[in-house]
Amino acid sequence: MLWGEGAPEHAKQIRGLRGVLRETAFDTAIYNEEAQETVDSILEDVEVMLDGYAFYYRSGIQHSLNSSRYLIPRGMPGLVILDATAQSNVLYELLEGEVYVVPVPGGIRDYSNVTLHVARTAAGLGKSKMKETKHLRIPRLVKEVAKEVGSGRKVFMCVHKLAKDLLATFSTPEMPLNIGWWGAVDGKNDWADCDVAVIFGLPYMDRRRAIGSVLAVNGPQDNAWLQSPPAYNQHANLPEMLAIRDVAASVVQAINRVRCRRMADASGRCEKTDVLIVLPKDWRGDTVLEHIHLNMPGIQEVPWDFEPDGPKAYAPRSRSAAEAVIGLMRNRPPGAVLLSHVKRELSLSSIAALPRLGRSPSQG
Repeated sequence: MLWGEGAPEHAKQIRGLRGVLRETAFDTAIYNEEAQETVDSILEDVEVMLDGYAFYYRSGIQHSLNSSRYLIPRGMPGLVILDATAQSNVLYELLEGEVYVVPVPGGIRDYSNVTLHVARTAAGLGKSKMKETKHLRIPRLVKEVAKEVGSGRKVFMCVHKLAKDLLATFSTPEMPLNIGWWGAVDGKNDWADCDVAVIFGLPYMDRRRAIGSVLAVNGPQDNAWLQSPPAYNQHANLPEMLAIRDVAASVVQAINRVRCRRMADASGRCEKTDVLIVLPKDWRGDTVLEHIHLNMPGIQEVPWDFEPDGPKAYAPRSRSAAEAVIGLMRNRPPGAVLLSHVKRELSLSSIAALPRLGRSPSQG
């Protein structure tokens, strides 16, 4: 902890500085058009941090100052939060006495027509590991999914954003892939007609965010708490459990983008759907699996014999890489992009496989 009570006088001074700078004309010969807005945004963060507690955190070579606050006024009456995965959210449990989670009545939904194919692995499933291994893992995944569910299916795949464009090159007429990625899935109806959902890679919460969430609710803690947060259950401490339960809620949300979200009869059943997922072999995978069952009562679980890492595998690829290249370029800043970068990201072996490239979409 750097400070616990805040420094309101210093926060007031920063607030005054922000007011002066907002009325100051920035020299456009020196500063770009966004400079004034950028400076104000940075000073706003400083103001917020000085107005409350702050803690220091180091992750590898990254150093950060962090703060958080509980935005909903305590004791506000009549507030309703629509959260389909509330049973998995640890924060509601920490707010016991202030928040009442309405139990879902039994018999509303029946997921017995959904088959959950579960593979367990000791390999990493986070963003960093996926970045290192996607060129080997994606072909293995596509090949095994085709073997597990067969042809003629409408497949939705949820992956890390960094893998989406490579995955798009494996979409074929025999197995067209509908691709979503973490951070752009919740609430969408784009894949409501798909009868297969594949969840590959998990959106782990940053530990700083988990700690900040707890402190926003419970208030600032001391250094001893930060060094060794209290146990939440037999598997993990409080921030770790909050983080993995957040992953579980995200997974349930992603699964329910496909047709299992819709009731097909008066008993609350849906049409037959297959869900394939890879989970860690440790307590984290157990927790995610527990909460899939909690949020999707009646779902049928079967083992899936799939390991993300292993010998190089071959899977059919699209005859054209055009859409994947456009997807790769869409979020890039203006400027030249080496063909070697495009080939590496999409595992393209020859320039002949590339469409003709002009300027990036952001350049027009």
